[in-house]
Amino acid sequence: MDAVHSRFATEPDLMNSSHRNATEPRLRPNLRVAVVAGGTWALLRLFFPLDWGYGPARAGLVAGLAALAWWATKRPPREIGVGKPCRLGVFLLVLACAGVAIHLAVVGRSIQRSAATESIELDQGQISYRAARYLVDQGVNPYGRAIPLDTTELRIELKDLLEPGVADEAVDQVEAALESGTAPSTAWEMIPTPREDPAAEAAWRSLSSRLGYKYGPLQIILYTPAVALFGHAGIYVVHLMLYLGIVLTMLAILRRWWPKPGAPWAVALIVVHFPPHLAHNTLDLSATDLMPLLAGLLAVLCFLGRRERLTALFIGLSIAAKLFPGALYLPLLLALRPRHWWPALAALAATFGPFLAWDPQGIFANLVAFNFIRSTDSTALVHFLAPWAASVVKAFGIALIGFTLWRTVRAAWTPRATLTYLLVAHAAAFLAAGTFHNNYLIWATPLLGLFLALALFRPVTADPSGEACRRPSGTSGAALPMRGARLDSDTASGTPEFQAEGWAS
Repeated sequence: MDAVHSRFATEPDLMNSSHRNATEPRLRPNLRVAVVAGGTWALLRLFFPLDWGYGPARAGLVAGLAALAWWATKRPPREIGVGKPCRLGVFLLVLACAGVAIHLAVVGRSIQRSAATESIELDQGQISYRAARYLVDQGVNPYGRAIPLDTTELRIELKDLLEPGVADEAVDQVEAALESGTAPSTAWEMIPTPREDPAAEAAWRSLSSRLGYKYGPLQIILYTPAVALFGHAGIYVVHLMLYLGIVLTMLAILRRWWPKPGAPWAVALIVVHFPPHLAHNTLDLSATDLMPLLAGLLAVLCFLGRRERLTALFIGLSIAAKLFPGALYLPLLLALRPRHWWPALAALAATFGPFLAWDPQGIFANLVAFNFIRSTDSTALVHFLAPWAASVVKAFGIALIGFTLWRTVRAAWTPRATLTYLLVAHAAAFLAAGTFHNNYLIWATPLLGLFLALALFRPVTADPSGEACRRPSGTSGAALPMRGARLDSDTASGTPEFQAEGWAS
């Protein structure tokens, strides 16, 4: 421990000129930050050209991001001074603010476009609009049987049951009928019945039960009032509010370790905003990934603050919005006392309960069965593998998640260990999934930004509530400084929270 104290005591404060020796190199710490931030941007940007047909290459990009994040942890985090940010911090903050401004401009343009044209880009937003509108106007269960809200899946499946030209024409008629307000059951009757064949008839019955809404009921609950007020543009109004909530939640998490804006804040925000996966997929198009992401980040924020009931509540809400990524946050419940799990169960019961009572088979077919029988596509690695090799990849992903979870439990769920588990779980899901579209990256980029900020910059405050929901055995409350107490290098290296996370390693 003395050696650790000695090293931190002699390490210069690279963000404060009063602690800098003129003979010491100034480029190296800045270069490390630039390499990590620039490398992360480049790898994330490559997902745009390497999209359909590049499943193995996309898996390689995920591995590259994991390797870069691992490399970022190989050197001690950089010291942050208590004075004004250095030029690097100011430059990065300007970039981060520019990214936020661009995203706000994109969603503002989308709201204006949607209101003028009465249209929504991308099928996910279109399905959400139909589900909300038909639920309010006609009392139609969005998870019901013979409710063809998901016309994209309908078009794919009908090509195997009908002649290609007939299938496309039928789906076009259904889409036009739905846009004109025709009842979904009437639109379903416009589809020609498949040829008389027992296998085709069985496939037809199965298809009719899984063309409803593919996302959690919390999405419908939040979209419905916005659609009633703003029409088609209501989808983008909700996305604007969710986007602002994500940014504010990230800042609230960052503020636990760096009370003032600086390079750590900027690095985390830059990872989210450059390249603009979030802007393109959710604010320009209409991918429905912001709601589960916001609930997951709020769960992390409450988890760091040891607010156990709120942590469980937001985990339940994340699952109620979308099964994935919400299910990846479930293991955080292991760090909570079981008597505090009830808010998660209450959130699930309140959101799923009415629809389960309405049509339990429809809920199962659209939210569970669909994910198991869904065909792979060329964005995923397993699409290019033999069945046995795909099974090996999936088994490896499950084993990797289990091993990382075991390591996280042994580390007493410290902040860095928790973020490591979440990132590994997301990466394993990307590698093992049958589809890996670009909007899935939105689930992980905020977590990656927070992780890189912690890896590159050393916190200047010791927040005992950020240690874990359950204090490690043998650690007394007096061993940690009071919330918000400033750390010098000796104090930080001697704090159990930072020892457990490896800050002094």
